Amino acid sequence: MAITLQVVGIFFNRLVQITGPATVKQVMDAARQQAASKEFPGVGAFAYTDYGGSVSAIGAIYTEKFQSRILGNYYDPGVYYIAEDLNVRPAYTVWQYYRLDQNGIQIDPMGKPVPYGDPAALVPDGGKVIWRLCSILAGPVLIPPVQEARLGLKAQIGDESTQESVRPLPVEKLS
Repeated sequence: MAITLQVVGIFFNRLVQITGPATVKQVMDAARQQAASKEFPGVGAFAYTDYGGSVSAIGAIYTEKFQSRILGNYYDPGVYYIAEDLNVRPAYTVWQYYRLDQNGIQIDPMGKPVPYGDPAALVPDGGKVIWRLCSILAGPVLIPPVQEARLGLKAQIGDESTQESVRPLPVEKLS
């Protein structure tokens, strides 16, 4: 059996050899072991950290120059690592994974999130796991004026005092 494991942002996209239907965690563990055994050309290591049953960081060491799959850019060998950050505001980042079947159809796209180690987080033979680090807003944000004009977004909530709370303050009010 083989399952593709892709981690967006660190350019990891490898075919992991694993038997039986496997959980996302089993695919991740097999990728770590196969990278350590030098089964992925150009990859010296693949690792992830688990914090309370959730992935918090993913990294890989590339031993050779490599080309990105989408844009075709070349990247130097070295460590490529991304970690979630639950403390940054106004947006925090969290890892999300998607499971695809052998036909590229997302498995349970609108279902309840399933922890990656849960027995229900199965990936079929020929399937794919895609990890993405996503930003999630923790509240309203300021939009740079150039983007505000392009997006057509203006704070139109509440009265003027509410609008001031989501708009940049004039310089004289900052002192």
